[in-house]
Amino acid sequence: MTTAGPPTPRRGLTLYEVMLALGIALGSMAVLSQHLAVGTRAAVTSNLRSEAARLAESKLNEVLAGVETAAGGTLDTSVDGNWSWTLTSRTGTPHVDTIALEVVVERTEQNGGDPLRFTLRRIVRDPALFDATLASDAVVVEGE
Repeated sequence: MTTAGPPTPRRGLTLYEVMLALGIALGSMAVLSQHLAVGTRAAVTSNLRSEAARLAESKLNEVLAGVETAAGGTLDTSVDGNWSWTLTSRTGTPHVDTIALEVVVERTEQNGGDPLRFTLRRIVRDPALFDATLASDAVVVEGE
C-alpha cells in the first residue's frame, strides 16, 4: 500500500529556463561588445590627436628655430607615413612687428575613413625686424 505524501520538489532546470538564461547572457554580451568597440575607437582617436598635437608643436618649434623652412611639407616621422603638414604665415597681424604662424597637421586614412586634422596657431615676433633692430644697435655701439 502506498501512501500519498507531499510531492517531492523537482530538481534541475527546464529547457525553457535554460533557453531564457542563454538569451539574456547572449544579449548582454552583444551590448558589452558594442561598448568595447566604441571605447577602443575613442582610445585610438585620442592617441592620434595627441600625436598630431605633438607633431604640430614639434614642427612649429623647428620653424621658429630655423631648422625647418617655412614653406611647409610632408612629415615622414610616423611609422605608416600618413601624416602631412602645412605652414601658413601672415605678417602684421595683429601687430606690425608680429607674424601669425599656423601649422596644420593632417592624417589621411588609407581605408577611406575620416581624416584627422589638428591646427596650431601662434603669434611670434617678426625675426626680420628683431634682427634688423639688433644689427642697427650693433652699428651704433661700434661707431661710438
